[in-house]
Amino acid sequence: MDAIIIDKDEELRKTLFFRIEGHCPDVHVKKIISSLDEAKNYLNQISTQLAFLNIFLFRENDFELFPYLKKRCENIIFTSIDDTYFIKAMKASAVNYILKPILIEDLQNCTTLCADQNQEDYLNSITALRENLNDEMEIQKLTINVGAENKVLNLDDILFVQNSGTNTTFQTIKSGRLKSENSFKYYEDFFSSSHFLKTDSSIIVNLKNVNLNTDSNSNQLTFIDGSALPFNENVIKAVISEITK
Repeated sequence: MDAIIIDKDEELRKTLFFRIEGHCPDVHVKKIISSLDEAKNYLNQISTQLAFLNIFLFRENDFELFPYLKKRCENIIFTSIDDTYFIKAMKASAVNYILKPILIEDLQNCTTLCADQNQEDYLNSITALRENLNDEMEIQKLTINVGAENKVLNLDDILFVQNSGTNTTFQTIKSGRLKSENSFKYYEDFFSSSHFLKTDSSIIVNLKNVNLNTDSNSNQLTFIDGSALPFNENVIKAVISEITK
């Protein structure tokens, strides 16, 4: 698999190159790039199967860089320091990433995942990441694995999220009920914004999509699509109170 490295930091470029050369025999680095202009010039002429790209460089220049990556690059592994929001955004978007300092095992696992990822999933994940790297620093899109494919959800489209043992169920407006193979715990951190409420250890509801005409005596919390969840009267009253306060 032919690859390029795009990073402004010379020491990190060298470290990544030697890690790849020494421990990833199926990856062949064809070019090491240190600037945005050099990246655009290279990708304007030559395609690559894989790019190792600094996440900060991507965020600062994504409108300039994205068309080249979309046209000329089959897959991307993002590199990042241990920045909480950037990790959250990359994880929510289901892109491949490695953290600095780069561990050999992480690098090998990531390159293997790239080899198996299809082009549609790759493009969907990158598009989701662009929206998640927003000025408000809030997750807008969530990429979940449903069977053999990845599905990108708008957070506002989610009605509720439910723990289903080792899996997670998403009830959505546009796509109905979806089941992801990842655990409920894996997704919890993505619903920290104020319009999501964790009602108990296994359910998160989107307050924007709760039916305000829900009857607290019915022991059912209803949503705008007509779906419902069983809750006791006190929980329903607490949810409605949270919405109307």
